[in-house]
Amino acid sequence: MDTVRNTFDRVVSHVGNHKFTAEQLGQPLVELNIDSIELMEIFGMMEEELGILLSEEELSEMETLNQLLALVSSKVA
Repeated sequence: MDTVRNTFDRVVSHVGNHKFTAEQLGQPLVELNIDSIELMEIFGMMEEELGILLSEEELSEMETLNQLLALVSSKVA
């Protein structure tokens, strides 16, 4: 999970100059001021950097960043 979280932190900082607290990771995405283009960039960069694929169905079910981190961690492991 540390590798995934470190990659995530680097990606969100690069894409939208965001930094998220542990509390924010559990908040609904709509409350985090991330637009859909930034979100797709984050997903794409995470896939590329970690060598994984996320399906459109999986991504459409994401409601929080914690869910994204858990999904990505399950694919990296």
